[in-house]
Amino acid sequence: MSVGKGKSKGKGVAKGHVLVIGQTIWRFTPNRRVYASRDISNAPIWREHFEKWYVIGENRTSYIVAYSKKIDPLERKLPRIEKKSFAETGKAEGYVFSQLELERAAWAEENGTHIMDRIRYTRDPDLLATIAAASGYKGPPVPTACSHGELHTECDACEDEDRTTADAQEAVRAEEEEERARGVYEDGELP
Repeated sequence: MSVGKGKSKGKGVAKGHVLVIGQTIWRFTPNRRVYASRDISNAPIWREHFEKWYVIGENRTSYIVAYSKKIDPLERKLPRIEKKSFAETGKAEGYVFSQLELERAAWAEENGTHIMDRIRYTRDPDLLATIAAASGYKGPPVPTACSHGELHTECDACEDEDRTTADAQEAVRAEEEEERARGVYEDGELP
């Protein structure tokens, strides 16, 4: 069962993500290691660090979780997931809340380093420009050729075109400001 959206019943808890009693979740346990073979010289399988846990109860401020559905939530001190922060973010450190989320995290963990290595050694400017744009990198733009066949930043014809375009845009903005100041709107009516 995945995380639902809705209104939690806890006092003072904002609308957002909620957990349901009986829901299966997965808890990250770093000491739980499973290897691909009996040879422990290999790294453990990352996805096997997660153990299946359950939401077994809730109180006013938190969800109570345990490794078995049969544990009484009132019996002993059990781990809790704070409702307020979970309602806002849909996340709790050390837990994933759906099989899809677990598979996506495992894929990122297993493939992230390999992808970073491939990116580190690539020298394809178009691929790097795409990655830069997707990641929000704010560096100098990739040099491009202009329609005149020269490097765009060094082409005098393009500089003139850019200057003319910028002047035209500035003139349009000034005209619009002037019309707004006079109270003339696009449909021609006065305010």
